[in-house]
Amino acid sequence: MSPTDVLVVGGAGVDTIVRVPALPLPVRDSITVPPVEDFAAHTGNGVALGCHALGLRTVFVDVIGEDEQGRLVRRTYEEASLPFRYATHPSGTRRSVNLVDPQGNRLSLYGPRHPSGMKVDPGLYRTAVREARHVHVSIMPWAADALAAAVAAGTPTSTDLHDWDGENEHHRGFAIRADVVFVSAAELSERVDAVAGEIIERGRARAVVVMAGAAGCHLTVRGEPVRAIHAATLAGRSSTATAPVTASSPRSCTPGCAATPGRTRHGPARSAAPTPAAPPARTPLSSTPRRSTANRPASRAAGRPRRIGRLRRPGPTR
Repeated sequence: MSPTDVLVVGGAGVDTIVRVPALPLPVRDSITVPPVEDFAAHTGNGVALGCHALGLRTVFVDVIGEDEQGRLVRRTYEEASLPFRYATHPSGTRRSVNLVDPQGNRLSLYGPRHPSGMKVDPGLYRTAVREARHVHVSIMPWAADALAAAVAAGTPTSTDLHDWDGENEHHRGFAIRADVVFVSAAELSERVDAVAGEIIERGRARAVVVMAGAAGCHLTVRGEPVRAIHAATLAGRSSTATAPVTASSPRSCTPGCAATPGRTRHGPARSAAPTPAAPPARTPLSSTPRRSTANRPASRAAGRPRRIGRLRRPGPTR
């Protein structure tokens, strides 16, 4: 039996959470805020800890710095008993500063740290790729080589393109090489189905999941009609949602939707089981607004905040 169920490549970092009274912030010299906190976070972190919490034999590999943020990352995985293999680079550990309002909306200021042309010794992931039943690859530039190694080994793969606009060639390289592709609807507007169809047509993907946060997602499986999947209502959490997602083509939807249009939520999985609810009135996923008006609690117990924006940059996202 393979010793690893899931290998996660890339995507460890630290989030600095700053809770602010409102977004956007007024232009002022200073604003008093609650205690600022640091957490091990970012895209690969969420996948690795989530799989680990589900009981899957998970291994995480990445490049971090010999700095306080790197020590926080290592300490987090040691405490969670998550196997973490890493290399270090002088540029340091990735980090983000997230400004979070009382509704849980956030503005994420992301510092990738590592140079785009950074080379990583394939020994970091080569053996782990051979031993894994599935490889999930974050979209760091160096991780493209790990994706190629997994494809060459015949190992099933997945990737998360985040807020891809459907055009950036860096993201496209991951999109057409992975077996399962996740992407946010945030920058796709009316092109949700078209972009998902292009990934299927041009690449090797068996499935494309276009995520729209509390509005659910679109699932495109090769050779099957597109389906709209509603977000589940979580036990003990009231829904302020008024409309789930639909689309122009025929779709089958799951019962019970806590669907408020919004952007993709990132963070740890919640332990509460979903509670079915009657589906509300429908609105198109493609018309999902860029920001949610849902009144979501901003406490730590409510999970990670919702992204409402990010400093734009030409290179890859985290």
